[in-house]
Amino acid sequence: MDLNVYGDSHPIEKEDCVNHVVKRNGTALCQLIISETKKGTNLGSKRAGSLMKNMVEKVQKYYGKAIRSNKDPAQMKTAIYAILDHYRSPDENPQHKKCPIGEDS
Repeated sequence: MDLNVYGDSHPIEKEDCVNHVVKRNGTALCQLIISETKKGTNLGSKRAGSLMKNMVEKVQKYYGKAIRSNKDPAQMKTAIYAILDHYRSPDENPQHKKCPIGEDS
């Protein structure tokens, strides 16, 4: 960055790669499962919506999509919270108010 190889018209800005951010998120979730299991809390039970490896992979997938498809930080935050609300909501009380509207949602 200090060399300014492309001149002032094309400055280089350091950004975290979305894939690295998503991977760190997944690693943190896996570490949370391990630490809570050691405390006696079972986040990875067999019931629907439990935090298990396959759920971590789904959350990672949609987390990356939320980051890539929203340039505005407020919209990105809403999309990320929509993932959490969507997956933790039971069928009796669905929490889809933050989910995007439409068939591709």
